[in-house]
Amino acid sequence: MYRLTILFLCIGMYACKSNTTNNSEGFEELWQQMPYKIYTDSIKQFPNNAALYFSRGEELFTHQQLKASLHDYKQAYALNSSSIYLQAISVNYIQLQQIDSAIIYLQKGIKEFPKDSIFYFQLLNAYTINHEDSLALKMLKPLLDKDFKNELYIDKAVQLYLNLKDTLQAIGLLEKNYHIHKKINDATLQLANLYAETKNKKTLELTDKIIDEDSAHYKASAHYIKGIYFVNTNNQQQAIAMFNKSIVHDWTFINAYTDKGVVLFKEKKYTEAEKVFEVSLKVSNTYPDAYYWIGRCQEATGNKTDAAINYRKAISLDKDFEEAKQALKMMN
Repeated sequence: MYRLTILFLCIGMYACKSNTTNNSEGFEELWQQMPYKIYTDSIKQFPNNAALYFSRGEELFTHQQLKASLHDYKQAYALNSSSIYLQAISVNYIQLQQIDSAIIYLQKGIKEFPKDSIFYFQLLNAYTINHEDSLALKMLKPLLDKDFKNELYIDKAVQLYLNLKDTLQAIGLLEKNYHIHKKINDATLQLANLYAETKNKKTLELTDKIIDEDSAHYKASAHYIKGIYFVNTNNQQQAIAMFNKSIVHDWTFINAYTDKGVVLFKEKKYTEAEKVFEVSLKVSNTYPDAYYWIGRCQEATGNKTDAAINYRKAISLDKDFEEAKQALKMMN
């Protein structure tokens, strides 16, 4: 009997010790630092005050002590099931890139606080971040049905369709939006761009309309999109002409330089192409694509030493530039 008593006492002491460790998760030293110590001292006096845990959590979150802030947010929520505390937990998990956990708490938020729409929108965004685009789209469709004129919903839905490789649905949505609003905006430009990418003749009609109706804001982009259409339909000379017009309207339009240079490169006009990319570096001397394509031009004309230098410059500006890495590797 004595041995059993000792055994139970030891188990109880171990359990208490484990609970204490799990409860603090090794943050005691951090909590004693300023500015957290002010809240820590108050929590010792008022251990059941949820607001104190939340306030310390906010301070920790501000200083990117994310694991510690998550602990405090959870303590606050355990003491008081407030929607604010639940939102804080979800945001904290997203910052920690633990999206699955964030989704669990956001779903909990929708059930506990059905009138608080922020959980709905945060869950939609969490699905998108987690590449669960079908689930995000399923949540968005009822919102679009109720308020199709909401441009934020349309923009989000189009992006989700594109993520799902459903270009036709994205185009259909943008067409419907354009017919309703009849105005030139970013969505109109996106529609023209999708027309161009799918080799649709409607590209020319819509871009002409944009150029005619817009004062200046979208002209460069409209000419550029025309250029893309002509590239995709194998009319390279017209494409170059459109890229030139785009640059005339906006000399900083870096994509127009790039696509013009690529067209010239593919036509084996390496010297002309290199000059175009050199000019683009005057727009931005930290543009990795320009260095990569200059390298391609130099390699094509036998100047492998300088080509290697430019490939390395491209990689130094973009560590994930796989084409430049491969080009450099092939030279060795």
